[in-house]
Amino acid sequence: YDDSKIEQVRNGYVKPGGNHHALIFRNDDGKYLDKVVSFWEAINIGNLNIQQTGKPYPIIERKDNSEYGTFQFSMMINDLFVFDLKHSENPTENEINFLNRKNRPIVSKKLFRLQKMSKSSSGQFLIDFRHHLETTVNRNDKELKDITWCTISKNSDLSRLTKISINHLGEIIKIGE
Repeated sequence: YDDSKIEQVRNGYVKPGGNHHALIFRNDDGKYLDKVVSFWEAINIGNLNIQQTGKPYPIIERKDNSEYGTFQFSMMINDLFVFDLKHSENPTENEINFLNRKNRPIVSKKLFRLQKMSKSSSGQFLIDFRHHLETTVNRNDKELKDITWCTISKNSDLSRLTKISINHLGEIIKIGE
């Protein structure tokens, strides 16, 4: 652990660096684009909000962007995403109703928690997910890829995701942003 990377702030200490959240957009061509917001950028957004409104929120701007396109969803560590399934109240082919209790086992198999996200020096957005029931962090076992863990390294794969929120009982309470 490197103590040189810790800075003192008003009522404690903070380790700078790392990413606070990512915003995912889809442009007019259907291409997915990402905007990664660092911890310090999030602090600056909060400070600007305080100056303008007296409140630090919202840090995450869930709005369309003229440069990036139509806002799809945000991503933060520990957010939950269902892979390769789409929700519908009136399901057709390749869709299910996430809120229907009988579909819980199907959703559970495809439900992953965002474990880590980074932006490489080449600009590639990398996202690591862990299955929501998985307790280990071993990624060496390639046979368990897409079962206990998965990685997204292409923005086109972001179309596979549906963001959800759950309550303390594990029931889905919100689908999408």
